[in-house]
Amino acid sequence: MEFFIDRKFWNSVKKKVSPKAVNFITKHLKQGHIKTDFDLSLPNTRICNGFFEKKFTPYSCGGIFFKHYKVKDFEVIEIELATLKVLIEQKGLSEKIKYCKKGNSDCDFVVEQDENQEFKKNVYERKGFVYFIRNEEIFKIGITDNLLRRFNQLKPDEVLNVVRCSNYESLEKELHKKFKEYRIPQTEYFRLSKNQIEKVNIEMTEGANF
Repeated sequence: MEFFIDRKFWNSVKKKVSPKAVNFITKHLKQGHIKTDFDLSLPNTRICNGFFEKKFTPYSCGGIFFKHYKVKDFEVIEIELATLKVLIEQKGLSEKIKYCKKGNSDCDFVVEQDENQEFKKNVYERKGFVYFIRNEEIFKIGITDNLLRRFNQLKPDEVLNVVRCSNYESLEKELHKKFKEYRIPQTEYFRLSKNQIEKVNIEMTEGANF
């Protein structure tokens, strides 16, 4: 799933970390070492220590960013857990996601599964959008938590259908699966006939849990 990361997101993260981490995040946002105003893609079941540098900084591997600024391992974990918690609370990342501190081992749920029932209820009730659009002769089936912003980014030639539902993630996956033979590889775009367009619209409407 895609998440749009902006300055407000980082303000929320800073509320969950130590003053030292707040100063670190603020400094590197100003210097452009921590990214903002971009679309983030993350797995929805398990994520490993080190994802922050790969996803949120210009550096892609090797722990260069945090090592250069002498950030200790436990401080990295603090920042990464705070980031994941805000993604869960505000952006719809699954509360069942696990964070692994050492490669694929030492993995725990970011959110305790037996606590905070009211929070869990709110997460389950969070809704998102499944959209079906056309750009020239190709079609896109995607999801978002902010429809207006996403359409401003994509600038579709035509909006064919939009549903707001609680099962938006699973519905998108199901639509991609059903129409996979028409999908352009490595994209969310499809080449569809008029009949197939009608079928997508029907599947979207009937498959949505409003």
